[in-house]
Amino acid sequence: MPRLKILEWNINQRTTGNRMPDYIIPEILAKDPDVIVLVEFKGEENLTTLKAGLSDEYFLASYHGVCESKDNADKNKTGNGIFIALKKDKFEDTTSKSTSQQAFSSKHKSYDEPNWLRIPGTLKDKDIKQTIEIVGVRVRIGNEKKKENEALKSIKRQISWICSENKNDSPLLMIGDLNYGPHRTDKIMRDSLNWQDIIEVMRQKGALKIEGVTKLADVDFKSYSPYSPYAPAGYSFKGETLDWLVARNISIDTASDYNAFSWQFGKHNTRKFVPGYLTLDNYFIRTDPSHPDHAIFTVMVDIPE
Repeated sequence: MPRLKILEWNINQRTTGNRMPDYIIPEILAKDPDVIVLVEFKGEENLTTLKAGLSDEYFLASYHGVCESKDNADKNKTGNGIFIALKKDKFEDTTSKSTSQQAFSSKHKSYDEPNWLRIPGTLKDKDIKQTIEIVGVRVRIGNEKKKENEALKSIKRQISWICSENKNDSPLLMIGDLNYGPHRTDKIMRDSLNWQDIIEVMRQKGALKIEGVTKLADVDFKSYSPYSPYAPAGYSFKGETLDWLVARNISIDTASDYNAFSWQFGKHNTRKFVPGYLTLDNYFIRTDPSHPDHAIFTVMVDIPE
C-alpha cells in the first residue's frame, strides 16, 4: 500500500503579499513531504521564490487570492490564496487540471465559500486505480463587524459547502485551516455550532465516507484508525487546533512519528518589538504578516490500491 507524507502550513500572508521569510522553504524541505499545502499564500514574488526552491522536485499549482471583482480597486490587498505542490517522483503532472474558488468580492457578504484549491492527484504507482482528490482549504472568518453567532454559522456553511463540492467516491485528502476545532462548544439558538456538529456535517456530505460502509455503526475502527477529521497531538494556533486533515477512503497512520504539529521554525524569530506569542515549548511565533503563525502540520497516510 503506497504511503504519502503530507505537509500543511498556514504561512500567514493574509492579504498583504509581503515577502515571505527565507526560512520557509528550508523548513518545508527538511520534512521531505510528498504533498505540500500552504494556505494564506499570496504574492507574485513569493510564488517566484517557491518555484525557485521547489520546482526541481515538485509540480506546483496555486492561486493568489486576488480579487477578480471590478468593484475592488486595490487588487493587491485582498483575498487569501492556496499553494499545492506534488512530488515528482510520486505523482504525474496534473496541475493543469487544478480548480479553485477565490470566493472574494466586495459584494460577497455571506462568506458561504472558503478559499480552496483542488488538484486531481494521479500517482505514478500503477497499482493505484483511482485518482486522489487533493484539496487545500482555508475557511474564512469573515468581517470583524459581524456578530459572533453569524461568523460561527458562516464557518459551518463554508465547511458544508467544501464537503459538498467534493462529494463523490474518490479518495479524498482535504487539508487546511478550518478555523474551527474541539474548543468550540457553542450552541446558538437552534443552531448547533460545536465541533461534533461540524463532524456530523462532514459525514452527511460524504467527506468521511469509507468504501463499502453506509452506516457509522458498521465502521471497523481497528482497520480505519482514526476516523477523520484528524489532527495530531498538540495544537496549531495559540493553544487551539484549527488545522485538520479530512480523509475519505484513505487510511491515516496514527502511529507514525511523522505526524506532528511542529513549532521549531520559531527558532528563526526575534522577540524584539513585534507582535507574537509563545508556544508551550517557548518558541516565539510572530503574528505579523508574512511570518507563519500556525504550526507546521505533518501526517502520514496510506493510499488504497
